[in-house]
Amino acid sequence: MRVRAKGFDALAQLVAAGLGITVLPKVVALRLAKLSPIQMLPIRGAITQRTVSIACPPGGPSLPAAKELLEFLQQAHTSK
Repeated sequence: MRVRAKGFDALAQLVAAGLGITVLPKVVALRLAKLSPIQMLPIRGAITQRTVSIACPPGGPSLPAAKELLEFLQQAHTSK
């Protein structure tokens, strides 16, 4: 499922509610990690214009599709 949210705060609220994961700019991720019950995982090895992180609930995502996406991203990172 894909959800469009207006703003990073809304995305963080969806993640905190256990409704998936999202990719955020690092500066936003650091701010939201202080305000929301979410954990930030750095994405390493990606070619980006800015540093990004994955936001997910503490203990990892609960939805199967979000778990699969997170596992894929982590595996892609370790294979580089």
